[in-house]
Amino acid sequence: MESHELPGRLAHDGWVAGLVRPLAGCLAAGIVVGFVVAGLGSRLVMRGLAIVDSEATGTFTENGNQVGDITLGGTLGLVLFVGIPSGVAAGLIVFVVRRWLPARLVWRGLALSIVLLAVLGGTVIDADNVDFRLLEPAGLAIALFGVLFLVAGYPLALLADRWGPGVPRVLYSGSVTIVGGLLLVVLVSFGLVDLGQTIAEIV
Repeated sequence: MESHELPGRLAHDGWVAGLVRPLAGCLAAGIVVGFVVAGLGSRLVMRGLAIVDSEATGTFTENGNQVGDITLGGTLGLVLFVGIPSGVAAGLIVFVVRRWLPARLVWRGLALSIVLLAVLGGTVIDADNVDFRLLEPAGLAIALFGVLFLVAGYPLALLADRWGPGVPRVLYSGSVTIVGGLLLVVLVSFGLVDLGQTIAEIV
């Protein structure tokens, strides 16, 4: 009986390992990039905007942080409640979509940046967020936060491939490849159009 159960167990373990390791690696890459880019990077962006718009210094953002005042508590709050959740989301995204990303890193990172901007951009660039009315010029704020997505795409693509190599075989089947690719194009297109409308409302 053991001789019949062992091959099945090995096959199951191989399937799990082929799924868990890439997913864990992508999540780890996402958390690191989210910590640095979304967490610390957004803090630097807000500091830069406060310098440009000196009249906003001393006012409070939607999250209750004082503009121009860099504190340990505020930075930790951004890292824990913005950077890490954003990183987890980015890690899941790169795990799902990297099957369709270009092979060369220069194009791979750019494509991933666009995907991240389309899917997650609305969580940062939001017409209902008072911060974009508080800090002037609003166009500069949008551009700087948008650059964070561009910055995130390259290290995320690189670290995900190094820490979580491999793609689940199911993503290489013919029907999944075609349907998934089409869905990705539709999702990104819809996200960018929606983001463009949001930007038009802000500026």
